[in-house]
Amino acid sequence: MIERRQVQPHLRTTLLYTAVASLWILLSDAILFTLFGGVFQDIPELSILKGLGFVVVTSLLLFFRLRHEFKQQMRQEADLQAEIRKSRAYQAGLQASETRFRRAVEEAPLPILIFADDGEILSVSRAWLEITGYHADQLTTLEQWLTLAYGDRRQQVQAVINDLFSLDHRVDEGEFTLTCADGSERIWAFSSTPLGRLSDGRQVVISIATDVTEDKRIRDELHHSNQFLQTLVKSSPLGIIVTTPAGIVQIWNSAMERISGWTEAEAVGRFLPILRDQDPGQFESVLKRLAAGETVTSLEAERGHHDGSTIYISLSASPLYDPSGAYVGIVGIVKEIGERIRAEAALRESEERFRQLAENIHEVFYLNDAQKQQILYISPAYEQIWGRSRESLYQDSHSFVEPIHPDDRPAVIASFEQQRQGHTVDITYRLVHPDGKIRWVRSRAFPVIMDGQLRRIAGIAEDITALRETETNLKRLTEQMADVQEAERREIAHELHDEIGQTLTGLSLSLEMLRRDHFADDSEEIAVIQEIVQGLMRRVREISLDLRPAMLDDLGLLPALRWLFRRYTERTSIAVQFQASNVEQRFDRRLETAIYRIVQEALTNAARYAGVQEVIVNLWANERQIIALIEDHGRGFDVEKQRAEAMTAGLMGMRERAHRLGGQFLLDSTVGKGTQIIADFPLEPFASDRRAASAISAPVSEGDGS
Repeated sequence: MIERRQVQPHLRTTLLYTAVASLWILLSDAILFTLFGGVFQDIPELSILKGLGFVVVTSLLLFFRLRHEFKQQMRQEADLQAEIRKSRAYQAGLQASETRFRRAVEEAPLPILIFADDGEILSVSRAWLEITGYHADQLTTLEQWLTLAYGDRRQQVQAVINDLFSLDHRVDEGEFTLTCADGSERIWAFSSTPLGRLSDGRQVVISIATDVTEDKRIRDELHHSNQFLQTLVKSSPLGIIVTTPAGIVQIWNSAMERISGWTEAEAVGRFLPILRDQDPGQFESVLKRLAAGETVTSLEAERGHHDGSTIYISLSASPLYDPSGAYVGIVGIVKEIGERIRAEAALRESEERFRQLAENIHEVFYLNDAQKQQILYISPAYEQIWGRSRESLYQDSHSFVEPIHPDDRPAVIASFEQQRQGHTVDITYRLVHPDGKIRWVRSRAFPVIMDGQLRRIAGIAEDITALRETETNLKRLTEQMADVQEAERREIAHELHDEIGQTLTGLSLSLEMLRRDHFADDSEEIAVIQEIVQGLMRRVREISLDLRPAMLDDLGLLPALRWLFRRYTERTSIAVQFQASNVEQRFDRRLETAIYRIVQEALTNAARYAGVQEVIVNLWANERQIIALIEDHGRGFDVEKQRAEAMTAGLMGMRERAHRLGGQFLLDSTVGKGTQIIADFPLEPFASDRRAASAISAPVSEGDGS
């Protein structure tokens, strides 16, 4: 068609040119003959004019014709280009659609395979490859896939695939076991659908697989689990019963046969055979609770044995629901507790004998049922110490904690849980009597184990008010003595520094004046006396500083410690590596004194016993506490041995200083590795007394601490 369009314009132009040329020749000769007669042929100018006219006419004719043909050809070219663009767009869309479809197949989360009836695999999803472990170049034909995945079974699978090409609807082919590249086996469920024919006439089918390996495993496990559950029910040492909501037995295991004497054949299909004539009322109540969705736990009851005797059981039961949530039955666990009942009866007899003994002691003796959390007995001393009657406690066991001081009550309640867990508990707390008096009580509780289970909790509580008061008074006296000692140190240091120091200074000046003005000849003797006085002055200053450096009161803890470390190094040649954080402010005077004395005593011990060249001191504080750490890497010592033989006065003093201010004192030492001391003080008790210390924010001068 394109060649025809290209040839026709040339043919038309040639024919037109020939016709016009012929017509011009004829017409021009006729016109010239008419005008000039036969003589025009003898006039050369007319022949030239005739030729020029021919050229002009044919040129114009060719110009207009070629222009027309060119425009027409341009329109045809434009139409042709438009058709080409449409064709290319259609082909691109078709190719994009095919690409999207192929990508959708390849990226699908399910295993998908598209193949033709000649065995060529047209597309395979990434999920298919990832699950099986094969590469795309291994799966170009069905023959390759069947050989790799099915081995000797490939002919059977090929027959199933061949049937797919004769179908016109989707078909579920069922489950097939295939072999992956790593040798493992997977179970796939296949569903295939014919897609029609390709342009080359080949029939195409798409197969989608679902990996049901895990589902198959779960089904198998569920089957085994059901078998195991049946075995467990049959072999359980506890009686297991399953009934309808009305109480008709459906499952009755061998343990129930042993407990009740009724065989499975006798019990299944009938109402609970162990119920006696007097029992149905109670059982109806249990059925109502279970129907309401409740769970019955450890219900103890007497029931009838097949031989007519009485059995003692503990029953726990729960409602059973089907998948839709409908109430379909009851499952019960039964335990025979006859031995325990008889043991408890014997225990009650023993407790009664013990009760007679407990009536005559001054301490409070109590005995609780650990399982029922019920007070079984409490001795008469309870009324004197608690200030309440025993009857009120028996009526309401929770009244035991009511007189306990509110601050101590949480710890006491927490100790109850420890007792129920079988732990021995030793706790001290306060009681508030109705008249407002405070009594201190020490209570010790002990577990009573029977048959490997916690049955009872026995305890003794004694009034230690007098002991606590003595301890409080002793602590107060100790604190007062420490305060008095510190005050005496401060006063003596002040007297030594101000009074004796000034007197010695005056004496030294007087000796100098005497030597210069009156005893020039005896200057050597006076110089000796002056040297003695100077030594005495230095010694007085040393004693004053050892007692209490004035810097501690005037500038605070941090400057005093830095001065102490410099002086310590000068006297012992032991370096002090000191680090401080957030302790530039002033603290309570008692706190500053305690920390200073602990650090001072620790340094003294290091110089005496550690045999080191360096001691490390760290001091830091936050909003809640201030901590001092002193450690060395010297000789160390056996802490437990030291405690057994009695701690030194220095260690005891450090510990008492920490405890007196509510702090903690920790001592850790290892022979050959060194010693570490930590003093940890809470800041909350001293928060109202803390004051700023901007005066010491600048570096401390190299003073002598006075």
